[in-house]
Amino acid sequence: MSSEAGRVLGLLFGAVFAISCSDPKPSAAETTNARRADPPAVSASAASSSAVAGSDGELGALRADQRGMAVQIRTPTAPSKADGASLEKEIKTALPDVPLGGAGAPSGRLELHAAGELPEIPAMYYERLDPLLQSAVRTRSGIFFGAALDQDKGLKRLRAFEAVVLQMVKKHGGAIWDESMHAVLTPEAWEGLRVASWEGDLCDAATHMRIRQYAASPDRFRAITYGLSVMGLPELVIDDVPPPHSDQAALLIEAAAQTMVEGAELTATGQLDIDLAAIKHTASKKGLFEESTKPGRLVIKLKPAKKEADDPEGRVYAFDFSAFPGATPGEQLGSALTTLFGPVSDEPVMRSDDDKELTEAAKRVQAKVPELAARAKKGIPPGEVLLIKAPFDTDDDSVEWMWVDVTSWDKGTARGHLANRPTKIKGLMAGAKVEVPQAKIADYLWKKSDGTSEGGESIEILKDRKRGQ
Repeated sequence: MSSEAGRVLGLLFGAVFAISCSDPKPSAAETTNARRADPPAVSASAASSSAVAGSDGELGALRADQRGMAVQIRTPTAPSKADGASLEKEIKTALPDVPLGGAGAPSGRLELHAAGELPEIPAMYYERLDPLLQSAVRTRSGIFFGAALDQDKGLKRLRAFEAVVLQMVKKHGGAIWDESMHAVLTPEAWEGLRVASWEGDLCDAATHMRIRQYAASPDRFRAITYGLSVMGLPELVIDDVPPPHSDQAALLIEAAAQTMVEGAELTATGQLDIDLAAIKHTASKKGLFEESTKPGRLVIKLKPAKKEADDPEGRVYAFDFSAFPGATPGEQLGSALTTLFGPVSDEPVMRSDDDKELTEAAKRVQAKVPELAARAKKGIPPGEVLLIKAPFDTDDDSVEWMWVDVTSWDKGTARGHLANRPTKIKGLMAGAKVEVPQAKIADYLWKKSDGTSEGGESIEILKDRKRGQ
C-alpha cells in the first residue's frame, strides 16, 4: 500500500485524530501566518527541530490520485440515530459517487459519538472560541465524517464535501476539527473559508491551508503548510526563513499553492513556473498583487523535503533557492522574493554626521541599552519582535542606518537578520545574518504581543520631518 493510500485509510478510520490531538503546546517562537484573516480558532501544532525520516528521492507526479479528507463536528449534545439517518441522506445526495461504507473506492465513513467518545483536543486549538463552542469541543460528542476523494479532478468532490460539512454544523451546532489543517474552525469560519471562497470551480488555496512558521532552532526559522494534501498536492516548506522575510515567504507559498491548484505541473527537473498575472482566482490574485510592488514571474525548483518531527504526513516538497543570488539561503530567498513581488520599500536611512536631533536620540537610547541587553539575553517572549538600528559602512565611505531583527544577544553583541535592503553595500542583502556591537545601537523597537511597542524614537523624528515637508 502506498503512503498516500495509508494516509487516506487513516483519515477514514479516525486513527490520526488520537495522534494529532496529543500535540504539545506550540513553541514560543511559533506563529500562524496567512494573507487573509485566520479562522477565529486556528492554532499551530508543536514545533520541534529533531529530524525524522525524510521524503528523499524523486518528486514523481505532482498530483496524487489517492486523497481524502476527514472532520469531526463537535456538537453540544450527542447526535441521535435519527440524526444519523438524516445525515446519510444528505451525504448521499451531495456525494452520490462516494458510498458510505462502500467496498469500492472512493468511499466514505460516518460515525456518531456520545459524550466522551471523541479524542480530547488540547485547549490551545479552541481557547479563542466563545464559551459555548468551547464547551461543545470539551464535551467530546459529535459526528465523524470522512471521505476518500480519489481522482477528484476539478476538486468537485472536495467542494461537495465542504458544503455537506457546513450543512451538518449549521443543523447540529458546534465547531469543526479539520485534521488536514490541524485547526478548529467555527461554522462562520468554515463557511467563509471553505464554501464562499470558491469562484465557480476555482479553489482558493490560501483558505484551504495553514502556514505554520516557527523557530526550528535558535537561528533557523521554518514555514510549512498544512492542508494541501486534500487537493492531492504535496505540502510545501521553506526551510530557512529570516524573520524579515516571513510575510513575503508566506505569500510565495500561497502563490505556489494557487498555481498548483489551478493546474500547473512541474517540469522534468522539478521547476514550477509561478506567474502572478496568470492566476485565475480573482480574490487570490488581488491579494497577491496588493502585497507586491512589482508583480512578476518566478521559476523555482522544488525538491523532496527532509521532514522534521510534527511535519504533515505524506509528501512534503521544499523550495530550492540555490540558483538565486546570495551568500546564504536567507539572502537567496530574498532574491527570489524580489523577483516575484518586486523590491520592498525598506531602503536604509542616510543621515549627515551633524544631525544633532538624531545624535541626541541615540545617546538616550545608549543609556537604555544595558537594560535592553539584559532583557534580550533572557529571550524574546512569544509573539514579540526586537529590532535595533545600527550604522553600516558603505562602499562609498558613507553610512547606511539599518534595522536588524534580533535573534540573540550575548557578550555585548546583538545578532540577527538584516531587515533593510542595502543600497550601497555590495554583497550584503536583506535577510543576511549580521552582528552589531551594542555600543553602536542608535535606536530600538520592541513590538509586544499585545500590539503595543516601546522605543522607535528615531522613527518618530523622521516621521515628523516628513510631515513638515
